[in-house]
Amino acid sequence: MMMNKPLYSPKVLFSLDAVAIFTSWYLAYLWRFEFVTTPLFSEAQQGLQFTFIKMGVLNLIITLYIFSRHGLYREDQFTSLVDRVFRPIKSSTVVFFILIFLLYFILEERLSRLMLLFYFTCSTSLIALLRLALNTYFPPKENFFSFLSFGGEKKNLADFIKQLQLQKNLKVKEIPVPHNISLHDLRSLIEKEKPTVALLSVEDFHKNWSSSVGEVIDLCQQEIIDVKIIPSLPSMALGQNLHLMGNVPYLSINSPDERLEQLFLKRALDVVGSFLGLIFLSPLLFLLMILIKLTSKGPIFYGQERIGLNGVVFKMWKFRSMKIDAEKESGAVWCKEDDPRRTKFGSFLRKSSLDELPQLWNVLRGEMTLVGPRPERPMFVHQFKKEIPDYMLRHKMKAGMTGLAQINGLRGDTSLEERIKYDLLYIKNYSFYFDIKIKSLILTIWKGLFHHNAY
Repeated sequence: MMMNKPLYSPKVLFSLDAVAIFTSWYLAYLWRFEFVTTPLFSEAQQGLQFTFIKMGVLNLIITLYIFSRHGLYREDQFTSLVDRVFRPIKSSTVVFFILIFLLYFILEERLSRLMLLFYFTCSTSLIALLRLALNTYFPPKENFFSFLSFGGEKKNLADFIKQLQLQKNLKVKEIPVPHNISLHDLRSLIEKEKPTVALLSVEDFHKNWSSSVGEVIDLCQQEIIDVKIIPSLPSMALGQNLHLMGNVPYLSINSPDERLEQLFLKRALDVVGSFLGLIFLSPLLFLLMILIKLTSKGPIFYGQERIGLNGVVFKMWKFRSMKIDAEKESGAVWCKEDDPRRTKFGSFLRKSSLDELPQLWNVLRGEMTLVGPRPERPMFVHQFKKEIPDYMLRHKMKAGMTGLAQINGLRGDTSLEERIKYDLLYIKNYSFYFDIKIKSLILTIWKGLFHHNAY
């Protein structure tokens, strides 16, 4: 009763994607420069064949590399149909923004934006349709999955099985392994039931079975049974990743996704966004500077120490909204509603979040990012890390002007525990696509300005 694999392999998917990418690129070129004859496109630039070919090859290499890094060519019998269809769309979106950045900020070559948009629409649709067709016309003949279940941390195992059962047309049979079973009896159980996979939840494994994890894995390998280990380690809020040091594997705990293309895209968005923000908002910034100077004594800007990436202290800049020496008597305290330390104009600045705009300079300098966990002051960090579990993990990512917690209304006098949950959720699931999906930059405008908890 083995679960049959699909009739197509990762090599087939790789080849089909390459064909779809090349075909879409060529169709986009023909559509923009050959087929379209309406007055709107009559002035289309000619003689771009060489540039088109050169950029097409670069696009093909980048796309297949990103697809490979995002795991689109791994053989995984647990992957659902939805994931197989939509993951290429998410990866294609990443590639599209890389192309835009390269063409308009790095390289000298220029291609029509309409052509790129047509290519993106055509390629993502074609790649998704090809995967849907493969799953429709070449499905496994028998969609049956049987597995050995080594308990331990039952919640993790139960959740895993539940997710398996949610997959369409997947019949799941669990074969529980009795506690303290000998290797001889385990081999007999395997020969009788013929499981496909062994699922090991390793929590307290040594207490429940006389055999070691290594002995069970060796036996499963001898019987050609795939082994899936469900880790049950404490404090894994950000998850875990398997790496290799030479030929030695090691498990990295609570390390965020640091793939090169993701870091590149996030920094590129930060540089472009903060630079354009400072340019286009310069009239507003200048007006606010004048109003601050006219309505209160003291400097226009206020620099405050905050904790950023990896616990490094940096100076975060804001428009001054409080009186000079506001914390001279009270010391470092959180701002509260109707805070008497604020200036009259400062109340408006804080309520509208306009006091945060100078942080665009911190973003441009690389000390902050547009979207990420909000930074906190050192004295509060030292306090909270003792009181809130996993609090310091939020410093695994660069501090942001706004974050997932803020766009969900968690500002001012709101639950710190809830904020941390959102911060860690964002770091754990971060991708350039995720930044676009949550629409942090847009939602901040609507939910950040004049928010009822902003004071």
